[in-house]
Amino acid sequence: DADPHLLSATVTRTTGETLEEIARRELFEPLGITDVHWEADAAGNSVGAVGLFLRPRDRAKLGELVLRGGSWQGRRIVSQAWIEESTSAQVMGHDPEAPYGFYWWMVPELDAFTAIGHGGNYIFVAPAADLVVVLESLPHSNGEAGAPLERFLRLARLVVGAAR
Repeated sequence: DADPHLLSATVTRTTGETLEEIARRELFEPLGITDVHWEADAAGNSVGAVGLFLRPRDRAKLGELVLRGGSWQGRRIVSQAWIEESTSAQVMGHDPEAPYGFYWWMVPELDAFTAIGHGGNYIFVAPAADLVVVLESLPHSNGEAGAPLERFLRLARLVVGAAR
């Protein structure tokens, strides 16, 4: 969690804007996402790894943006090259069956990837099935609650199978 927070502080120091301010202008506003809360540290930096609160339907918009290669309603919001790179395996994480991209866990068996939020919140994207699934769980859990990846994948297998 330290890396994304250091990146957030670096962005703020370099640009004079918080990551939240940039994200609101460049990402959330074009997607029509207005109900955003992003926690900040004592220095005013957006917390990089946790603390971003979005409604489930707005997380689904982020999934749809990624599913569509960075375009939203015909408008390019994020480069397709970044979407492809960030949703491709970059490193092997703690689970060899779920390699890690840039903030996305790969799910090779389903030709999919997922963002995992604190407490078991998911944005699951399965491009081959043209599918985005959002799971809302317990954002203030202690790590024991919510849906761990292996339990979430049982649900994802059923949903992807039904969608195909």
